[in-house]
Amino acid sequence: MDKKWTGAVILASLITAHVALHLATAGNYGIFRDEFYYIDCARHLDWGYVDHPPLSIAVLAGSLKLLGDSAIAVRFMPALIGGLMLAAVWVLAGIMDGGLWAKFTAAFSMFWCAQLTGSTGYYSMNAFDYLFWAVCFIILALILKTGNKRMWLLFGIAAGLGLQNKISVFFLLAGMGAGLLLTRQRIHLKSGWFWAGAGIAGLIFLPHILWQTAHGWPTLEFMSNAQKFKMEAMAPLQFFLSSILSNNPATILVWVPGLVYLLVSKEASPFRPLAWIFIVVLVLMAGLKGKPYYFAPAYTAVFAAGGLALERALKKPWAWLRSAIAVIIAAAGLAIWPFCLRILSPESFIAFQNRIGIKPEEGERHEMGPLPQFWADHFGWEELAETVAEVYSGLTPEQKADCAVFGRNYGEAGAVNYYRKKFDLPPAISEHNNYYLWGPGSFKGGTLIVIGVPAEELTQEYETVEQRAVADHPYAMPYERNLPICVCFRLREPVEKTWGPPDYI
Repeated sequence: MDKKWTGAVILASLITAHVALHLATAGNYGIFRDEFYYIDCARHLDWGYVDHPPLSIAVLAGSLKLLGDSAIAVRFMPALIGGLMLAAVWVLAGIMDGGLWAKFTAAFSMFWCAQLTGSTGYYSMNAFDYLFWAVCFIILALILKTGNKRMWLLFGIAAGLGLQNKISVFFLLAGMGAGLLLTRQRIHLKSGWFWAGAGIAGLIFLPHILWQTAHGWPTLEFMSNAQKFKMEAMAPLQFFLSSILSNNPATILVWVPGLVYLLVSKEASPFRPLAWIFIVVLVLMAGLKGKPYYFAPAYTAVFAAGGLALERALKKPWAWLRSAIAVIIAAAGLAIWPFCLRILSPESFIAFQNRIGIKPEEGERHEMGPLPQFWADHFGWEELAETVAEVYSGLTPEQKADCAVFGRNYGEAGAVNYYRKKFDLPPAISEHNNYYLWGPGSFKGGTLIVIGVPAEELTQEYETVEQRAVADHPYAMPYERNLPICVCFRLREPVEKTWGPPDYI
């Protein structure tokens, strides 16, 4: 078998293993809090949402129609994207003139990247963000290698679609601009094709800008509130270290040589802007107090370059170190897997976490339960919906005629809407994030089942308030435990007058 077919078999095996791992474990835990929200967003297609652009939601709407809304169906697309990421980094290493071992090292490192594994294990725009960054890196590398300036048009399409998925692509563009300015590749900035590509990206992103303008720029308010009230402050060094740890610390054996190779090697000089993208994006994100996982897609280029650097540096008699590095990366990856794959029961995970004495960075100001927040937010939702259904079933037909469920946050509202058919529930509404913009729907102020708010806090708005039940789950986040379920009768003022203010965090 020649190297071409050997490479195809290796890459196909890695992709198959990645997708199969996710699909085999996707149904082990329940739907994740954010997935409920995105499913509700997919029922309200628009050019924007309070906390994200629309592209991933449009894709989800199509996926729901084709595959359904089971946990495995919802998570199929991100699992597939994870497989495509392995192909992307393989291709990128090849564009940099890497041979079979360079391509394998790059893809193998990405396979064991815990952040990629976690981000492609549930539905969100983060999986798509990885892919758009990778596509932009590939097109940029081809431009830098061949000098084909017409390809800036293609780059503009990829960047524009990436922005319609997640605005963090602006960091990539800022890094690219700095990388071009700081290298001989700055000649591209004088090209009309470059600016035509920028114009295409702007046109593709324009509908979301218009949506933001029409709605008073809610995303800026969302980001400001998150910084003030939700996110834990993280020093730049802590940001970088957290990024390394969540990425799989052993991959430092690949991406550090890749970064150095891009910065100092004469052979790599055409691709030097890729190194500056990594550095500039790191500085910007750390300085602006972003979450470490926002930075994860930037590793794609240095993984590809690292494969090439190791291929060229580790020749006989040091070729055995290539295999040693692969073993170390895989061993570290296996140790991290329980934090990013649903391979352990909650009880086994808690025992595992206590035994190794390591807990992931949460990054948010919340009291923690026995599970990390990411895993905890998979539990308790169906039980919550079932408890609400028991309360609803106790209402009279007249009370049910104008009835809705109110969730304090998008997780509670989204979960009730997800399980509506199963438990015969009325629609759920909320004032959290985009639920505020969707409004109270058909609810006119008759009977409201409220989740998580004590009865005494509701008496000013309703004539009669009764607590009918308590919802609980031992593995849920503390703020989602022991939730009072109250029934409120007859709103004192018109619902339009009491709706809001928005809660954008």
